[in-house]
This record gives sequence, C-alpha cells and structure tokens, in this order.
Amino acid sequence: MVHKLMITYLTRERASNIEPNWSILALLRFFLALIVVAGHLKWFIPHSVPWIEAFDQLGGKAAVIGFLLVSDFSIAASQASKPSGFLRRRIYRIYPLYFFAVIFAFVLELYFEEITLPRITIDTLGWMTALGNLLLLQTFLVKPIQFNGPLWSLSIEFFFYCCATQLRGRTMKTMVFLILFSALCFLLPRHDDWGLIYLVLSKLNALKFLWCWL
Repeated sequence: MVHKLMITYLTRERASNIEPNWSILALLRFFLALIVVAGHLKWFIPHSVPWIEAFDQLGGKAAVIGFLLVSDFSIAASQASKPSGFLRRRIYRIYPLYFFAVIFAFVLELYFEEITLPRITIDTLGWMTALGNLLLLQTFLVKPIQFNGPLWSLSIEFFFYCCATQLRGRTMKTMVFLILFSALCFLLPRHDDWGLIYLVLSKLNALKFLWCWL
C-alpha cells in the first residue's frame, strides 16, 4: 500500500522536475547504521562507553525497521524511474561487495575457528553455511555466517527486492492483508515447543519484517 503510494508520489515529482532529497535519506541511513554499530561494538568492549550505550538504547531492531522503510522508498524511486531491469540493477549494486564480505568472513573462520569476545563467543559454522550465505539463503535455510553476523539482513533485503517485482498491480486488500499478517507474526511470542508451523511464523525474519517494508 505504502509502496504504491510512494511510486505514485515519486512519479509525480519527476514529472514536475522535483527530485527527492537523497542526502537526507543518506544521513538517516548513517544514523541508523550507528545504532547497529553500537549494538555490535558491545561484544568487543568489556566496559561501558557512554556513546555506545546511548545509541544501543535506541534498539537494533528499530534500526532494522528504519532501514527497511528507507529501502522501500529507494526501491519505489528506482521502479518509478526505470521499471524494467530493476532486479538486475540491484544485484549489480550489492552483490560484488557482498560476495567479498562473505569470502573474507569465511577466511577468518578458517583461520581462527573460534573467537571469545568479552560478551560473546563466535564459532565457525563450516563451508555449507558460507555457501548458503553466498547464495543469500541465510535466515531461510542456513544461519548467517558468524564472523559477519550483520549480513543476516541482506538475504531479507534481496527477498524484498524479488517481492517488489511481484507486488506492483496488487489490490489494496491484498496489501493490507499481507501487512496485518506480517505484523501479527512480528508480535508472536517465542515458543519453540508449539510446533513447526508456529516456529516458522514466529521466527522467519523475512515474514516478520515484511509489514514495515510494505
């Protein structure tokens, strides 16, 4: 629903020669990235650091939701300006750097095997996990490669890229249903002993975060 409105808004802006202020969105992304960085820096620093604690209090999950909101705006802009070849452009943009990030993390796994930090122990998960990450299957079929844990969100982002190509033209009722169903899954409490279906609905991140992207 919001995705459709954004495409309409951006198309009208381009018709009147008005471009979105991408510098503001870049600043917002930087702020959200600081929140994520602060949350992960706590693994490495045994003592409290005021600015890290302050940013971490804003919440890593809230930052992910913010990233997905900004992501949909940029996706809508890309589709409004060049509807064809959207998915190919996104792959060319993110995958080269992503590929080397996974390979580098896997090399670290082979060299260190295990790292004990002040607040967490990072274990190697093997080459099958690395291969799954290369194929953007983390959080779907394999775990994120542990030596670069934040890569978990890239598979979801790519999944949403694929969804964007299929959601154009969908009815408002369909969009509202997807938003409400995803939001419900987002709010489900954790109960690993409630069966496989409940486990998937409550833990599949692509489903849980779909509402904020839509």
